[in-house]
Amino acid sequence: MKLLSLFGVLFLGLSGCAATSAPVGEPGNRSDKGTVYFYRNTDYEGQETDFLVKENGTTIGKLGNGTYFYHYAAPGRQFYAVVPESADVTGKENGRFVMVVAGESHYVQAIAQQTPYTVRALVYVKYPQQARPAIKRLTYRDGR
Repeated sequence: MKLLSLFGVLFLGLSGCAATSAPVGEPGNRSDKGTVYFYRNTDYEGQETDFLVKENGTTIGKLGNGTYFYHYAAPGRQFYAVVPESADVTGKENGRFVMVVAGESHYVQAIAQQTPYTVRALVYVKYPQQARPAIKRLTYRDGR
């Protein structure tokens, strides 16, 4: 009986590990494109505001509070801007340039900052060691 209980505990422990080994929405790298992760931690400030993510002026996805998504990007210098979904900020987009390398992952963090009249996004390029632990705690969103 003790042996059966021991196997039951081992089975439950191993099945729990298997379920968490591959996070939902984690892609494999492609040899012809770079993978760019966009993420936004759960914050009190601006929590009800979604942000649009743009690559060189074209909208590629949406970030809500506590979410992330990824995008396959062409190699080379790309400009990524993050703006509140409801804002009209043409020509005033806050963003960063990223040198995308095929087969590699890159990480862009958006932080909501409340101002007296609106919410704006602060945009940072992060190292993998900074971004990966944060992304594991977030909810994958298709980006659309």
